Amino acid sequence: MTTPIVFARIGWMEWYRGPQEGDERPRGGGKWNEENIGSEVFNFREIGGRLYGYFETMGSKTNLRRIDRNARGDKVAGVTVVFIATRPPTLGGGQVVVGWYRNATVFASRSDRPKPGQGYFFVCEAKAADSCLLPLSRRVHRIPAHVKGGFGQNNVRYPLTEAGKSDIQAWMRSALTSTDEYQGPNLLAGAAASVEDEVAALYEQAEIKGSGQGFGGSPAERKAVEDWAMKKAVAHFRSLGYDTDPEVHRTKPYDIACSKAGADPLFVEVKGTVGAGVSVILTRNEVKHMRSHTGQCALYVVCGIRLRRRGRVLVASGGVCRVYQPVRVDEKYLSAICYDLALPEE
Repeated sequence: MTTPIVFARIGWMEWYRGPQEGDERPRGGGKWNEENIGSEVFNFREIGGRLYGYFETMGSKTNLRRIDRNARGDKVAGVTVVFIATRPPTLGGGQVVVGWYRNATVFASRSDRPKPGQGYFFVCEAKAADSCLLPLSRRVHRIPAHVKGGFGQNNVRYPLTEAGKSDIQAWMRSALTSTDEYQGPNLLAGAAASVEDEVAALYEQAEIKGSGQGFGGSPAERKAVEDWAMKKAVAHFRSLGYDTDPEVHRTKPYDIACSKAGADPLFVEVKGTVGAGVSVILTRNEVKHMRSHTGQCALYVVCGIRLRRRGRVLVASGGVCRVYQPVRVDEKYLSAICYDLALPEE
């Protein structure tokens, strides 16, 4: 691993663009945030094409020599800064990756933020174009905490020991691979990145609630439907002789990568529904990928899925499977259900 890295734990927010209604302050991330607003509140507020990030260090300075053993002076450049935070219990809890800066400059000491954000500080900066803030639904890559080699109690996890020896753990490599391969929505691109997932969730919620099966469309119910559809899809393509990777959906704009000797790669989008399957929701990134990989994409739809409870466990079953291969995403088959309107500057 040649690129300098550092993992920084901060408080939990959705936007990190400053205090705003519903996203007023970072939650968690240390004692300071219990009674004060941490400076990470502006970590993804763009100023002149740049981001100015903050994380709390043990002591008054960031130990640059534990990021890059060749570091000299008061800063080190070319660093990948991975921000993690603890999800609220309502979203599943646990420490997860929330975003990152690439090619960042990390400073030994904090400095005052440029306007807006007076009264707050930064310890690293990067181009917004080299950075990513994940939508809530994509904050799923877990970071181990209280285990040997895990993140630990300090808010900064360095890749090097005090003696300058490598302390890279498997979870660090996994997190970096996840960020390197990520091709999903980025909240820095605008509200649409968050709204797309929200619209899809509302669509699925309404569908389950109106199915007459006695369910309200909760996140757990939607996940049960999705997991069942994925299970059916994996079994189908394996029966055709494909090797399948259903984990790519964490970072790619499709759900399953299929491969077999002598055949082109196949990218599968999976949709599960309790309804009749007259239509499905596709995100902008999913459509873009399908159009750029003509003939290599399939759509696997399981409609009419049944939900029931077995004690406290939700069980999905049944459904009719439909395979569209290759899938067509011509304009005549697409209908816009919302738009992102950029407002002119006053």
